[in-house]
Amino acid sequence: MISQQFNTELLHNLQYDVNVNDIWGYASPMGEEYAIVGLQNGTSIVYVSRDEIYEVSFILGETSTWRDIKVWEDHIYIGTENGLGGIQIVSMENPGNPELVNVWEGIGSSHNIMIDSGYLFIIGAENEDLFILDLADPANPELVSTWSGDYFHDICIKEDLLFGCAISSNMMHVLDISDKSNPISIGYWEDVPAAHACWADPENEVLITASETTGGHIMNWDISDLNNIQLLTEWAPDSSDNKSAHNVFIRDNFAYISYYVFGLQILDITNPELPELAGYYDTYPGMDGLFNGAWGTYPFQNSCNIYISDRQTGLYVIEFEGCLGADPEDPIPPQNVQIYSDYLTPNSTSLNWTNPELLYNGNEIDSYEIIIYRENEQISVIQGPINNFEDNNLIDGLEYNYELFIKDLITDSTSIGITKSVFVGGHPKPKPPIILNAESNHFSANFEIQIPNMQLDNSPLDDIEFLIVQRNGSIIDSIQIEANELVTYNDNPIPGYFYNYEFYVIDNEFPENESEKTNLIELFIGEFPENLILSLCSSVENDALIFLQDLNLLGLDSYIIEQNQFINFDLVNSLANLF
Repeated sequence: MISQQFNTELLHNLQYDVNVNDIWGYASPMGEEYAIVGLQNGTSIVYVSRDEIYEVSFILGETSTWRDIKVWEDHIYIGTENGLGGIQIVSMENPGNPELVNVWEGIGSSHNIMIDSGYLFIIGAENEDLFILDLADPANPELVSTWSGDYFHDICIKEDLLFGCAISSNMMHVLDISDKSNPISIGYWEDVPAAHACWADPENEVLITASETTGGHIMNWDISDLNNIQLLTEWAPDSSDNKSAHNVFIRDNFAYISYYVFGLQILDITNPELPELAGYYDTYPGMDGLFNGAWGTYPFQNSCNIYISDRQTGLYVIEFEGCLGADPEDPIPPQNVQIYSDYLTPNSTSLNWTNPELLYNGNEIDSYEIIIYRENEQISVIQGPINNFEDNNLIDGLEYNYELFIKDLITDSTSIGITKSVFVGGHPKPKPPIILNAESNHFSANFEIQIPNMQLDNSPLDDIEFLIVQRNGSIIDSIQIEANELVTYNDNPIPGYFYNYEFYVIDNEFPENESEKTNLIELFIGEFPENLILSLCSSVENDALIFLQDLNLLGLDSYIIEQNQFINFDLVNSLANLF
């Protein structure tokens, strides 16, 4: 008889009356840990420690088999494939009493969401293949851009690269997201069967994909050369030829895979060309079905309590021998670390944080100090309970990286580090302008534009000079502006064509700093003719496709015309709402 576990230990199993789907985790500033469990009818928020497990809150949601969950700072974001779901936003500012504070309704349904560096990525939603939202105000996301090109089932992110799993076309896409307002496709690779999920190793140039299909398995890829991505190896459990993998994550040198009927599978990927089974916990008895069993896993809690969501049997909490989490005797690190500088402090930064004064085992710390590093060099040791520090004699415009630790002076045990970065004097780039309104008529394109009053890091803007207008990729105008000004702009190009518009701002420094560009706006200028006669032949297939796209963009019906036929289009009524 095959064992249910290998190098793992079950701590808890919490069952529900309805089916379970995705799972994520949250840790409070005081180190309390919570599992966030997607259910068919909502989201369950569960307190978890080694000794206790109980539900603290249930967030009612629209009924759906699919729910996806991620966390940014002290807010939870929940997407669902129910068309009325939107993105639910739950505040964990009071972890004992989570509160639904908003629903972002820019989309109805979505299949997956991802969060990275303060941006929310929505995948599998209607109309576009990817939505990118800024979470500078966590309760009120702001749409930054969209992208379309292939249906993404899920994504993973490594620095400024987004890897998109195109499950239907059996390929992986690569997008450059260094400019969040303008994601750019830079490549793809094929032969990834039913590409369902992926995760990029944060320490190595390795990416793992999980295929969701009969015979779906794990594939390790060398991504060091994006022009020549190489398959390193493939892996699947024994007797899994007719079964499927689902989600995959990487922590340290281990890949954690929710493998449906095989439960959680853990691989040692120290050598990505030769992965070795390091542990497993089988949450699903038997081998029935393709998509039964472990849907998701979350391996990132400091305690190393690992969560598994099993569709039929609920939430599991396990320990894995290889996980290198925080020691129970270690201090909880500084929380709510904030580092600030703006144009009024061009040579200094201010650091503020909260001292939890607790160990991970819940015991209080009687005597401790805070150790501060800048650019990997220790710059200060501060005796607790002081929770602020000013760093001086810095260079205006440079970005500095800080790391803060708490050290228990009784045991000499040191917390993990908390890292933050900041631009001295504020971020050099202004925020982009916001297009409040864009419309066209027979003669002109008309815009209403809000000029920013903040730098890119939300510090105050001190020096703005010009609004730059681009039409079809070329600069056509520069307008002198002031911060927070409302600008009306009109352009009168040759009528009868589509035009693409973008706007950005620049400051008066030398060299000047440009903001990111606004989303591209496409407008038709002119009066559309009442009758269209299009002569088609085999040599103008591409022209015909472009013509069809233009009709669709205008919201008009399209027709397929047989050879030698003549059709008169009466478009007067269709165009009435356009102009």
